[in-house]
Amino acid sequence: MLRSMRSNLKTLSWTLWLVILAFVGFIFVEWGMGTDAIGDDHKSYLMSIDSETVTMQDFKYYQTLFKWSNPQTLEMLKQNAILSNEAKKVEMTVSDEELNSQIFDLFQYKGVFIGMDQYRSFLSRNNINIRSFETFLKRFFVLPKKYINFVNSGQVINEKILSKKFHKARDFADIEFIKISPEWIKDEISITDKERKDYYDKNKNKYFAPETRKGLVVSIDINAIKKDSLISDKEIEEYYIKNKTQFQKKEQIRIARIFLNYTKKNKQDIEALAKDIKKHLTVKNFAQKAKEFSQDEKSTVGGDWGFDLAKLITKERKIARGMDVSQISDLIYTGKSISILHIIEKSDEKTKPLSLVKNIIKDKLEPAKIKLIAKQKISTVLDKLKKEEDINKIKLEGLIIKTTNFVKKDQIIAGIDESSTLSNKLFTLKENGISDTIELIQNTKQNFGVVKCLKIKKAGIEKLDLVKDKVNKDLIREKKSDLLKSNSPIITKELNRLKDKDEIKKYLDEQKLIVDTFKYRRGNRLLYFPERAGLDNTIFSLEPGVYSAPIMYKNTAVVVVLKSKNITNNENFKKERTEFYNNSLKLKTNMDWQNFLVAKIDQYQKQEKLKMNADLVTDLLKQKDTK
Repeated sequence: MLRSMRSNLKTLSWTLWLVILAFVGFIFVEWGMGTDAIGDDHKSYLMSIDSETVTMQDFKYYQTLFKWSNPQTLEMLKQNAILSNEAKKVEMTVSDEELNSQIFDLFQYKGVFIGMDQYRSFLSRNNINIRSFETFLKRFFVLPKKYINFVNSGQVINEKILSKKFHKARDFADIEFIKISPEWIKDEISITDKERKDYYDKNKNKYFAPETRKGLVVSIDINAIKKDSLISDKEIEEYYIKNKTQFQKKEQIRIARIFLNYTKKNKQDIEALAKDIKKHLTVKNFAQKAKEFSQDEKSTVGGDWGFDLAKLITKERKIARGMDVSQISDLIYTGKSISILHIIEKSDEKTKPLSLVKNIIKDKLEPAKIKLIAKQKISTVLDKLKKEEDINKIKLEGLIIKTTNFVKKDQIIAGIDESSTLSNKLFTLKENGISDTIELIQNTKQNFGVVKCLKIKKAGIEKLDLVKDKVNKDLIREKKSDLLKSNSPIITKELNRLKDKDEIKKYLDEQKLIVDTFKYRRGNRLLYFPERAGLDNTIFSLEPGVYSAPIMYKNTAVVVVLKSKNITNNENFKKERTEFYNNSLKLKTNMDWQNFLVAKIDQYQKQEKLKMNADLVTDLLKQKDTK
C-alpha cells in the first residue's frame, strides 16, 4: 500500500501539483504556503473610498496577480475602487456567471481554465479564504469593467472626423531637410547708434530683468574643526549601551524540509506515508527523501530552504529555533499539511563587543558633533553681527567670509550653496537685514552660516547702456534673418541644378550645411518648429528628388526634398474603415476614461471621500516591491 501511495504521490506531484503551480502558483507563490506569510498587516487599512476601506490584503492580491511596482499597484487600486464605488451608486451587482467568467480568465493554463475544483482546492490548501478572494475579484475586477462597458455603450465617432483621422494616420512622407540659420549669412553687419536705440525702444520687454540681490555670507570651515578627542570614550560607551541591537548578529538557521499536503479524504494515507518516511529518515538520506516525496518548491534541491525562514509557516519557525544542528523533527501538523524539518547549520544570536565597534560608533557620532560645533560657532558670529560689529574684526578659527554676485531667487550659488537655500533666504531680508542660522549645502556636505543682504536691485527693464552687447547681438541676428529670406532661395536653385549626389554633397559641405532625415505625417509639425498653415500641401505636392522653396520660420529657413510618400484615398478608407474605427474608438475611450478618472479622483479628494493611510502608503512607496 505504501509503495502504491509513493507511486501515486509521485505521479500527482508531476501531473497535478507542479502543473497547478505553473498556471496558478504564480499568483500565490511569493506568499509561501498560506496567509501567515502575508504578515500581520494583510488586513491593515490602506485607503478608504467613500467610507469603504481598501486593505493591505487587497493590495497584495492585486500586486501578485500582475507583478507591478508598488506605485502602479496603489494607483490601480485607487482607480478601480472609485469605479467600483460609482458602479454601486447605479445599483450594479455581480452575478455568479460574471464572477466565474472572471475566474476562468485569470486561472488558465495554455488558454484553458484549470477547473473549479482545482481552483478552490488550491486556495484552500494555501489557507486563502475563497470568499475573501472572490469578493476582491468582484470589487476590483468585475464591477469596474462592467461600469466602463455600461458608460461606453453609446460611444461613437463622427464620420468626417474619422476620415480625417484616417488620412492623418496613414499619410506620410519620408523627407530629407536642411536647416539654414542666420549664422549662414557671412556678411559683415554694421549697426548705427540710432538703429540700436530704435531696436531697444521697440523691444524693451526683451530686456526685463527680475529682482536680484547681493549678499554677505559667513560660514564655518568644517574641515578646520579638530577631530582629535572630539568624541569621548564615555559618549561611545553610552551609545553602545543604548543601541546594542545595532551590533547584534542575528541567529542563522539553515533548514531543510519535507512537506506533504493532505485533504480530508487522504489525510490518513498521507499521515501513514509521513510516519513511514520519518521511520527510515536519517541526516544522510534526508535530501534524497525530500526529492522523492516533498511537495514544496524546494523539493528539487533536497528540501534545502537555506537561511530563509521567513517563507516557512509560523509553527515551523518556532520549532526550528528550538532544535539543534543535525536534529530531525517529529511530524509537524500545520492545518492542511505535515512537515518534517532538519537543521543543517545553526548559529545563535550574538552581540559584537564594544572593542570591535568602537571606531564604527565614533564615525557615526562625529558628523553630528561637528555640525553642533559649527552651529555653535556661527551662533557666536550671528550675535556679533546683530550688534553691528565689523565682520573682518571677528577672530574665530575656520571662519569663511564671501560676497555673492547679484543672484535671482531659487538660484544655486556655486562654491557657497548648491541647494538654493541661501538665495531664497536673501529674498526674505530687507537691505542690511541679517538672517538666522541657515543650512548651506556644498558638494553634498552640510554647513551652517548666516547671510546679510547688502543690496537689492529691483525688477525692471534694464537701461540700454547695461544691455548694449545683448541688443547688438539680437539686432545682428534679426538683420541676418532678413537677409536669410532673400538669400536662402539661392540654395534651393543650386541644389535643383545639381543632379549628381557627390556634387550635391560637395556643395552642402562648402556651405557648411547638414542634411537630416524625417518622417512627416499629415497634420503634424515639421520637427520642433511651430505649426504652419499649408505645410501639408507644400510637402505632399513635392515630386521625389526636387528641393522645395525655403520654408521660412522666425529665424530659420528649412529646405525639404522628398524621398517617398504614401497618400491614401477614399477607397483605402472604405477598405480599412471598420478596423480603424474600432481602434480609434478604443483609443478615444481610453483617453476619455483617463480624463474621467483624473476628474473623479480630484472630486473624491475635494469632497474628502478619498482618504489614504499616509504612514502605510509612504512605507510602500519607499519599498522597491512587496514580497
